[in-house]
Amino acid sequence: MTIIQTSTLIFFLTLFSLTTVGQKKITTKELENIADKYGIDSALKTVVPFTKIFQIDTAVALSIALKCYDLKNYSRQFAFFTTTGQVIESQAINSKAINNLKTYKNLLSDTIMPQFKAIAIPDQIFHVLVFQNDNSVIPVLKAEFTFWERKADSIRNTYPSKIKRFFQKFKGTPPSEQLFSDCKENCYKIAWTLNKFGASDFTNERANAIRQQLVPYLRNYDMERFKFTSDTFGSDIIQLSQSYNSIAEIDFDNEPEFVKLRENLEGDKCWNQIITNNKKGLYDIGCQWAPLAGLGKTIRLELISNNKLRVTVINLWIS
Repeated sequence: MTIIQTSTLIFFLTLFSLTTVGQKKITTKELENIADKYGIDSALKTVVPFTKIFQIDTAVALSIALKCYDLKNYSRQFAFFTTTGQVIESQAINSKAINNLKTYKNLLSDTIMPQFKAIAIPDQIFHVLVFQNDNSVIPVLKAEFTFWERKADSIRNTYPSKIKRFFQKFKGTPPSEQLFSDCKENCYKIAWTLNKFGASDFTNERANAIRQQLVPYLRNYDMERFKFTSDTFGSDIIQLSQSYNSIAEIDFDNEPEFVKLRENLEGDKCWNQIITNNKKGLYDIGCQWAPLAGLGKTIRLELISNNKLRVTVINLWIS
């Protein structure tokens, strides 16, 4: 990386850091360029509502999602990929999701006990596959189901004695029972997904019977809890005092009707970031320090005429 490239990256990351207050603007194309030149994590750290980019630019959202490689649960890339995969149909997304699902087999070892829940495939991957609705994954899912079912049976056949497991329970679920449950959890999720695809040999009853073999606290497992939903908290059209050709041109600080939407979320202890794509945009505002710490919202913007702006609140939070 050249000195100029490094300096540019530092500039962007400093400019759009979560710890930076004030107003910042960036286009979706600039965000894509950061991903191309400096990596996905650099791009996703640049803006706050990074999982919402699809709402204003599906092409850039898909481009960034397909570059994601760190698909470990809870990573920024995982969140972005699985959100995008539940709103944009793409054969490449579908292939990437099924390939990720298959990698969890590689975490098993005959000599090393996996960490707690390490082999449990995240729910979001299955939601991506269901949304993509590509029946070509059915044989793959069935093969994966067979693998995890056989692995679970193998683990149960080598359980330590009941006495040993009894004393292990004083420290929590015995490791062998937890590993069995993790394998069965994957079986349940795959059976649930195959049922969504309409596979006749994977009924709700079969999936639920598998769920009852999990450790007790997972026997009411809810597969819908991590399904992406696009919420809105009210939409309106506001009159702008000036005429504009794009979201990037709007002087938000001097548009009275828009200022009202901030609800006093402003000042030297608050931030607002604007991601733009011609006549569409995302406006994210929030506060980091008292007295307004933990309050914020994300607003989707659409310039429907030169002096009329559709505003839709798509995220609210209080922490």
